[in-house]
Amino acid sequence: MEIVNVKGIVVELGGRKLTVPPLNFKALQQLQGRLEGFSATSSSVGTADMALVADVLESALRRNYDPSDVSRDFIEEHLDVGNMMDLMQAAMDVGGLLRKKIESELAGGGPSTGTSSTAS
Repeated sequence: MEIVNVKGIVVELGGRKLTVPPLNFKALQQLQGRLEGFSATSSSVGTADMALVADVLESALRRNYDPSDVSRDFIEEHLDVGNMMDLMQAAMDVGGLLRKKIESELAGGGPSTGTSSTAS
């Protein structure tokens, strides 16, 4: 099992399972203006959106992987319109909400309803 520095969402990219952690504050600050203008959908992707998704994913993956292990070229080679939104969502997982939901479902807890019970 691979040891990662920062928890995240496990995704498959290029036949490899990679843990995509959320962006750190430094990356968010550097990318903020571009993130505000992000408008890609699975049916409409501009070159600026493609570059932003690659930058976001690269910044997130740098938290867990060395550039020699997961290069920018590798990222760009395996990003496509079929996976870009899922990968973007993984890197933008504010508060780990998506990761926690996935972990709960994998542990057999099923999808969360967002409510809790205190009844005994």
